[in-house]
Amino acid sequence: MLGFKNIHRKIWNVILSEAALQLINGALMVLLLLYLRSKGFSDGENASFFASRFLGVLFISLPFGLYIKGKPLANYFKIASVSLPLFTLIAIYFIEIKSFWGIHISFLLWGVAFSLAEIPKIPFIMRNASTTKLSNSISLAYSTWSFGAVTSGLFIFLLSNSFPLIFDHKNCLIFMVLISFIGAFFAFRIKDEHVPEKVDRITFKNFFGSSNWSRIGYALTPTFIIAVGAGMSVPFIPLYFEGTFHLKYDDYSGFSFLAYGLVFALILFAPSIKNKYGMKYSIPVTQSLSVLCLVTLALMDFYNDWNWALFAALGAYILRQPLMNIAQPLTTEVIMKYVDKDDHEVTASLMALIWNGSFVFSSLVFGALRDKGVPFYGVFSITIILYLVAIVWYQQLIMKTEKIT
Repeated sequence: MLGFKNIHRKIWNVILSEAALQLINGALMVLLLLYLRSKGFSDGENASFFASRFLGVLFISLPFGLYIKGKPLANYFKIASVSLPLFTLIAIYFIEIKSFWGIHISFLLWGVAFSLAEIPKIPFIMRNASTTKLSNSISLAYSTWSFGAVTSGLFIFLLSNSFPLIFDHKNCLIFMVLISFIGAFFAFRIKDEHVPEKVDRITFKNFFGSSNWSRIGYALTPTFIIAVGAGMSVPFIPLYFEGTFHLKYDDYSGFSFLAYGLVFALILFAPSIKNKYGMKYSIPVTQSLSVLCLVTLALMDFYNDWNWALFAALGAYILRQPLMNIAQPLTTEVIMKYVDKDDHEVTASLMALIWNGSFVFSSLVFGALRDKGVPFYGVFSITIILYLVAIVWYQQLIMKTEKIT
């Protein structure tokens, strides 16, 4: 019904192998900080361990994107499907023996392994998907993150509540890692990929002439703006609810589960929305509705003594993330159509660099603003302004893309 029936098997294998790896990512997002704290590490140490995963992605993104330009991609999915679970198990071992540098190095390598699957994903789809199934394939690729968050969260909840003496933080993580090895089954079944005709080798001398950097920069600017804004709000929603409404994460975790479930379900409708309303309306309308939800969160921080403030904030929280995520596969499709075909790998690597780097940068900005006493509605207002600028930029990008395609 949603148009996913005739997607080629090799693309399904990439997506299913990625979904298995996202089970680990989702489990770490839920349990890692709690696990580290239970082992006696300070919050400062926990934050540095957590950041190591992003640093691994930052270090490898651009060099890897340049290296794989015009090369076969299937082997990288195979390597990631085995190495990512192994590095997670190694990290758990170092946490158990409390090896500070061992944890850092294992999570740094974790980020590298994650990049081997994450960066080639969209270029592989752009190479191998049929024109009629491109939007559906990209939407499936973006649904793997929410699938991992929902599925791992459900497993952790059921295991930790049904067998609390057996499934502590460590054993829940190990269980999810063992399940994720099924991704190797799908990764090693990726065959007959399309490889572009010979592409000029990139060297130091021809680096700046090897890609259309001005076009890539223009296409990725709105992504950078949105990523910076998202980094100042998305990771700190738990602090918002705790600081504004004195609500602990355990008290509203069910709403988080619902929000991730909606992301997974609604992102699959992105191609249908695009087919019905076109890019020119689908992207700005869904993003604008998401901004309205963020406006609601900001207002409820200011009017937190209103009787219905908490309910309004929770409703906005549940709807904001699905609405913004619906647009993500569509904006990615626009970006990839705008840049040159030979620049898909570089563009994908820079997108990974932007999202991971912006979360590090935005976290520092958020901390500085909060230390100076800026309330949440002030921080969210900055994010809202950034989002609005990005929405206008995307609209211009869509019109430019329509002229060249």
